[in-house]
Amino acid sequence: MSYINGKMIKELREKRGLTQKELANLIMVSDKTISKWETSKGLPDIGILEDLANALGVSVAELMMGQYMHIVIAMVCVKREYRNSALRIRKTMVSL
Repeated sequence: MSYINGKMIKELREKRGLTQKELANLIMVSDKTISKWETSKGLPDIGILEDLANALGVSVAELMMGQYMHIVIAMVCVKREYRNSALRIRKTMVSL
């Protein structure tokens, strides 16, 4: 399992239209701290993860995994649909 990554923090912050200073004010850290996280020179303390996740509009689990859950869920759904389609094709071919 990967952990929180700076690229994701920056991407989410920008997606929400926040500056480093604005995000820092929301979670009561310095903008230099945000910069360190985004450049992978440091990681958020576990005690701040819930506030950070809320400010970025994601779950703590998404932050902990370093990826967006909706992407993972979509990939699972696509894989499942592909597998079901392949089974339907095989059944059709067998019955011919």
